Amino acid sequence: MEEMPNPKGGITYWWTCKFPFKDASAKRYVGGIGIDITDWKQAEAALQESEEKYRNLVELAPEPIVVHRRGDVVYANPSCVAFFGAEKREDLVGKPVLQFVHPDDHEVFRKRNREMTEKGTTVPLRSERFVNLDGQVVDVEVVATPIMYENLPSVMVLFRDITERKRAEEAFQRYAKNLGLLHRDLEISNREANLYLDILTHDIGNTENVSNLYADLLIESLDGEAAGYAKKLQRSVQKSIEILGTVSTIRRIHRTKTELKPTDLDAAVRGVMSDYPTSIFLYNGANYQVQADDLLPVVFDNLIGNAIKFGGADVEIAIRIEEDDGFVRVSVEDTGPGIPDDDK
Repeated sequence: MEEMPNPKGGITYWWTCKFPFKDASAKRYVGGIGIDITDWKQAEAALQESEEKYRNLVELAPEPIVVHRRGDVVYANPSCVAFFGAEKREDLVGKPVLQFVHPDDHEVFRKRNREMTEKGTTVPLRSERFVNLDGQVVDVEVVATPIMYENLPSVMVLFRDITERKRAEEAFQRYAKNLGLLHRDLEISNREANLYLDILTHDIGNTENVSNLYADLLIESLDGEAAGYAKKLQRSVQKSIEILGTVSTIRRIHRTKTELKPTDLDAAVRGVMSDYPTSIFLYNGANYQVQADDLLPVVFDNLIGNAIKFGGADVEIAIRIEEDDGFVRVSVEDTGPGIPDDDK
C-alpha cells in the first residue's frame, strides 16, 4: 500500500502490485498495478473510530453489561464486575454464564438464547434473578441482543438491579391487602352499627308515639296547671320526635353517596311550599339551575316548617333568592315571634 498526496491536499491510498517482465527483445522492465483504496481506508478508519466510541460507551455505562458466547462469559464492563462482587474482570470472564443465573430461571434463559440464535433478534425486557459471587440472589430486569464480538457471534446482556423496587412493590401489595381487609372489617362494623341504630330508632320512635298519645289523654283529662305541664310534656315528646327525624336525615346523608346534579331551584322551593297550602308566602320565583343533591328539599322543608311551627297561623314567610359570585343564596325569613323560651 502506498500513500500519495492528492491535488485537494489530502492523501490518496493505493494498493500496488509490482512485477518484472521482458519484452520481445529480452529487455527488462518493471510493471505495476495500482488500485485506489482511499474510500476503503476511510471506511476502515471510521469503523475503528465507531468501535472505539462503542467500547468506551460500554465501559463507562452505569448499567451492568456482560457478553457471553457458547455459554461462557467473554466480557464484563466495570459496572458488571462490581454488581457480581468481583475484584477484577478476570474473575468473571471464562466462567459459565449460567453460574450467575438463578437455577429456577435456567430454562427461561436457555429459551431466550435459542430464540436469539434462531431469529437473530433482540429478546424483550423481562424480570429474572441473578446470583452474585457470594451467593446472594438479586432481582434484575434483563434485555439481550445478538452481536458480533471479536468477530464471533455472541450475546450482549444489559441488566439493572430492581431489588429495591421489588421490595417496594411487595410492601405496597401487603399494604393494599391490609387496607382491603380493614375496609372489609369497617364495612361489616358499619353495617352492624346501622342495623343496631335502625332497630334503636324504630323502638324509640314507637315509644315516643305512644308517649305522645298518652300526653293527649292527659291534656284532655287535666285542667289548670296540671294541663299546662302535660302540654309541656307533649311538646318535649314532639321535640324528641323531630330530633330523631333529624338524626335519621343525617344518617341518610352519610349512608347515601351524594351526587350533585342540575336542579331547578324554583321547582324545589315551590314543591315544599305546596306542602303548606294554608300558609302565607312572599315569593316572586327565580329562574336558577343549581348543582344540588336530593336533600335540598329537606333543607327547605326544615326552614319553612320551623317558621310555621313557631310563627303561628298568621305568620308570613319571605323567601328570597339572590345570585352572588357564581353562587345562589336562599334566605328564609318570617314575621313570627321566634322560638318561645320554653321550647328552646
